[in-house]
Amino acid sequence: GAGVWSKTPQECLKREDVLAEYEKMCDGYDKMTAAKQVTVETLKSWLDDPNSKVVLLDTRTPAEYEHAVISRDAKLLEPSGAGMALTMASGRALTFNTAVPSKSSIDPEAKVVAYCTAGLRSGFACTSLDRSWNAEVKDRELYSLHGGIIAWVNAGYPVYDPATGEERHEVHAYAHKWGKFVCPT
Repeated sequence: GAGVWSKTPQECLKREDVLAEYEKMCDGYDKMTAAKQVTVETLKSWLDDPNSKVVLLDTRTPAEYEHAVISRDAKLLEPSGAGMALTMASGRALTFNTAVPSKSSIDPEAKVVAYCTAGLRSGFACTSLDRSWNAEVKDRELYSLHGGIIAWVNAGYPVYDPATGEERHEVHAYAHKWGKFVCPT
């Protein structure tokens, strides 16, 4: 479907150049959102650690979410298109099309990590949740996955069909602009 990209490493010509361009774009998103970042390597170690509690918030569209997720436990938290536009233009808190979990509904010991395609939507989601969850007491860290699901796939980490749990070998990259950056190892 539209926005779905699956490539073999051989199809990624000049992979280093593509990944350098992607990193520069993602760094710009990180600066724009000012969200606390976590790398794919750190997130993978948290997910692999049986003593670590992680709550994943997938801040993509339902179509992206239904195609492939980092974990079947990921919860869809879809930002609204109008909310993204207002947030980017004015810094207002992001609005969502899906229910926002309350801070009290999440285990206080859990690390909360939001992800999207490349980090823009998840970054704004983190800063908006941080404003509302930590307005009175700053006691919850929220992380945006640097580089999003594309960085996850490019690092060679698996993605899954959220309905069946089967491993997928492709990712929904939102639009062609981001699909060119899918270059798995």
